[in-house]
Amino acid sequence: KDVMSIVTSSPSLRVLDVSRNTIGDGGISLLQNLNTLTKLNIKHCGLSVEGAACIKKMLTQNTTLKTLRISDNNIGDVGVGHIAEALEDNNTLTKLGVFRCGL
Repeated sequence: KDVMSIVTSSPSLRVLDVSRNTIGDGGISLLQNLNTLTKLNIKHCGLSVEGAACIKKMLTQNTTLKTLRISDNNIGDVGVGHIAEALEDNNTLTKLGVFRCGL
């Protein structure tokens, strides 16, 4: 099995750090249904605006995520806008890292 298959089949996973791995937008789409995460580090993973849209979906569904690190991904203004829209309804996220995201 590849790592992403193992991760996505772990129903009690709380912390995930896949930073500096090129999971890209396809990888983040696999992670968007992990509703038990409290910390997610996807720094420098090759994400684009499409990946940010997946993060938006994740933030609207996940009620346990407290920390999200998405720095060093080229999501740009539109991608950060997606995340900002999700934060209007998400009241569990307390830490968000968005440094060097093409703003």
